[in-house]
Amino acid sequence: MTQVFKPRWWIAGVILALAAIAELVVWIRYSDDAAQQVISTWIVGFVISILLLLWWTFFSRLRWKIRLAGLGCLGLLASLFFGIFRYEGFAGDFVPRFGYRFADTAEEQAAAYLEARGSAPQAATDGRQRLDIGPSDWPDFRGPNRDGRALHEVVSTNWNTQAPRQVWRHKIGPAWSSFAVVGDLLFTQEQRGEHEAVVAYLAATGDEVWAHLNQARHETFLGGTGPRATPVLHDSRLYALGATGVLDCLNPLTGELIWSRNIADDAGTEQLDFGFAGSPLIFDDLVVVNPGKNVPQGGDKAMYDGTPPGAVIAYHRTTGDIVWRTGQRQAGYAAPRLETIAGVPQILIYSAWGLGGHDPTTGEELWWWEWINPYGTNSVQPIVTDDGGVFITTEATGSAMLEPRRTGDTWSVTARWERPNRFKLRFNGGVLKDDHVYGLDGGILAAFDLNEGERTWKKGRYRFGQILLLRDHLLVLAESGDVALLEISSEGMTEIARFHAIDGRCWNHPVVRDGILYVRSDEEAAAYDLRPSQVAAQWH
Repeated sequence: MTQVFKPRWWIAGVILALAAIAELVVWIRYSDDAAQQVISTWIVGFVISILLLLWWTFFSRLRWKIRLAGLGCLGLLASLFFGIFRYEGFAGDFVPRFGYRFADTAEEQAAAYLEARGSAPQAATDGRQRLDIGPSDWPDFRGPNRDGRALHEVVSTNWNTQAPRQVWRHKIGPAWSSFAVVGDLLFTQEQRGEHEAVVAYLAATGDEVWAHLNQARHETFLGGTGPRATPVLHDSRLYALGATGVLDCLNPLTGELIWSRNIADDAGTEQLDFGFAGSPLIFDDLVVVNPGKNVPQGGDKAMYDGTPPGAVIAYHRTTGDIVWRTGQRQAGYAAPRLETIAGVPQILIYSAWGLGGHDPTTGEELWWWEWINPYGTNSVQPIVTDDGGVFITTEATGSAMLEPRRTGDTWSVTARWERPNRFKLRFNGGVLKDDHVYGLDGGILAAFDLNEGERTWKKGRYRFGQILLLRDHLLVLAESGDVALLEISSEGMTEIARFHAIDGRCWNHPVVRDGILYVRSDEEAAAYDLRPSQVAAQWH
């Protein structure tokens, strides 16, 4: 007589119970870190799925016909899902995004918009020979001072009763570039098929004026498609760095190419995993970029691989000739900054393995602080305080306040404080207000006291969008495309208004110039009138 074994359903019950407990622990432990919640959930889900699959196949005691049928159904459901849906990238907290396969992709929709619009009009210079920067213009990444602050801007606050007026809105090629706004022109970068494009739009209408194309395309499974850096306008020249390393100097009125280099070739290095993202720094007669070198974690800055130094390169801004090159460290994704510390001007380079200060005229490294990120993704610009402290943060390490000091010709750097796993910004810039830095810590808005090195509050889940400090308020472009206006202080924050501005993933920094908000994502670009009603009425 054949012995019949009862199915071991209790094993599946134990596995699911353990999964529920593990997930509860994850959500409690990482309640203030949305990204870590999702990452840990992925790990728990993967382990539990493997255990359930092993149980079903080998330990369930079900008849083999049932086991095989179950596995077949699982495969069929997976095939059906991926037959209907396609992967369209990850959100900032690593939640995957899917779209219907029978619908056009966002990139295809942008291409269709361009085709329907027809060829761009000829650049109208109106007899101008130059495009000069005015006092309220926004010519650089995160503003004239690269600090994400527009302290002269006053905006309307009654959005809930009178929503901001949409000036224009249209499709755009994917990229994580922001806008530079000077005069009547708006500059950004985007992917158009197999070409990276530097594009000028009319700020008032969103109409394209010119586009300069380079045959290049960068895309990654996690990081998406397209350029990452923001164009910079200086002395009537536009400088743009593509994700693959193409550095162009263009006429901002016509898009005519003045000179071009490839920073990866000049450095003797390879493309960064997530593409070159640091907007070029322009000052005096120099254009400074950080291509990095292929050096392992903790690699010596000296001649590591026998090739000339080239982790940081300065080009002459009018000719494109190399003026100096220095360093052997692997690059990060932050843009260079020009700051004065201890009375000495210096370029701050936040590389994959730490922060260094460099002499602007020679590139010589004055000081160095190791700040190791296991992923090599240091992306957030350092913040220099009035007393010469330097605040740094990264997603996997935490934050620190550094104090570089000079004695004669010798530099030293110490940490006033270090806070492992505290106030972790990923690729979302922080802003300084009084003695606090505000930023999206794990996707949640938080305030961090730089004197004490302690978080004072954390609330408001905007995921991995970007923020901009105005005179009286904080503007948040949430990852979802919502724009929120907040009152903030060291004591807390209050959201006073919100509206939905654009679709797509919004990892791009917002811009406000003369009361007009310019926003973009990897799918759309738009402009909204935020001016107080009396000012807007006078303008019309």
